[in-house]
Amino acid sequence: MMAANKLLFKHGSLDRTLDSLEVEAMKAIAKLEAEELAPQNAGQLLAGLEEEYVVNPLVLHRDRMTREGPRAVEIEFDGERAFAYGSDHATVRGFEVTFIVPFEGDPWLFECMPNSYTSVFPHGEIAGQEYRLTLRDAERDADQVTRSRDWQLQQVVDYIQRQKGQIETFNGRLSGRMNAAIKRRRDELQADAALADAFDVPEHVTRKTTAALSEERQAVAGQQPNRAETAKKRMGGRGTTELHTITSGGKETPPGTVLKLTPSQRPGHINAELRMPDQTASLTFKDLPIRDGVVELPVKLAFLCHATEDKRTVERVAKRLTEDGVLTWLDTKDLLPGDDWQHKIEQAIESSDYVLVFLSGASCSKTGYVQKEIRYALDQQGLRPLSRRYVIPILIDDCAPPAQFSNIHWLRMGEEGWYEKLRRSLS
Repeated sequence: MMAANKLLFKHGSLDRTLDSLEVEAMKAIAKLEAEELAPQNAGQLLAGLEEEYVVNPLVLHRDRMTREGPRAVEIEFDGERAFAYGSDHATVRGFEVTFIVPFEGDPWLFECMPNSYTSVFPHGEIAGQEYRLTLRDAERDADQVTRSRDWQLQQVVDYIQRQKGQIETFNGRLSGRMNAAIKRRRDELQADAALADAFDVPEHVTRKTTAALSEERQAVAGQQPNRAETAKKRMGGRGTTELHTITSGGKETPPGTVLKLTPSQRPGHINAELRMPDQTASLTFKDLPIRDGVVELPVKLAFLCHATEDKRTVERVAKRLTEDGVLTWLDTKDLLPGDDWQHKIEQAIESSDYVLVFLSGASCSKTGYVQKEIRYALDQQGLRPLSRRYVIPILIDDCAPPAQFSNIHWLRMGEEGWYEKLRRSLS
């Protein structure tokens, strides 16, 4: 007895198929617009999504089985079988019969292998909502055909049962996840609308302003190095945006920095809260003006100039400044393999709001690039207004400040309140 159909339940993992289906559902929800998410449409929306993405398990209706045939056919055998039948040909005269069993559920499930399976897979073809099993044999033995049919059908029923638990688990979690995704999408659109309302410009400019990193806005940011982009990368709640880089011109925040934007009472302005990964408290900026679709965040950047011997001490100060919301440029963390280090250092000094020069017995007596950094920072100070604080000498030990700092008030680490004075200097 031969089954003339292909093998079922072995052409793809059911788990992976269900995971892909859930991803498709989340993508579909992420594209919904405000009108579709209106409260009065909530029930209809969820019902439509469930109809599309909830999996309908298979149910085989053996009691409604019908057949086609038997009909005469030529059955192929291998050479040894043909010799045994006394024939010069590798075929014998036989018959075939097709059993048709209607079913309910998603037809694609017949292709999917459940987590639990055996080494034997049933045969069959799927046509619409019908399972079709074709059996062929050279013997005209109805009982043998019936036994083979029943065995194949039982294998199908067993595999349907093996799928059942996975499908129930998937359907059970999908409804909750779709509801959560709908809520997130609704919150995102509300946040987008609130952000758009904060821009005092006509609607067609607003759409351009809030578009994520459009080419035009990148060009604007490139012309204004101290401006912070307000384009959203991932909305995680009302007005919350996670960005990797919120400034250009060298002012780059660490990955994971969170920027929360909320509308201001003043037209054309916005409020912002900034929190870097190591910060203990957020920085709050009120009524920031929006110019050319760009918001300038008054975040300070300090370049830390030091000798290699003082690296550990300077790294501790850098960590503390970061916790207090001051961006720091430090060669050990900001220079990358392949960088033109001299150019990068000079560029960082030029773009920094402050240069903290850490002085010690080692750095004051040392010959090397640290002296060139100090001279370059002092040259940059000469380009700035006399009233503007820029180079801040910090004495690590009992060394005497070099002569080039004679006109600049210095700070000595370890003295009472030294760090609080440093923080006030950077405000």
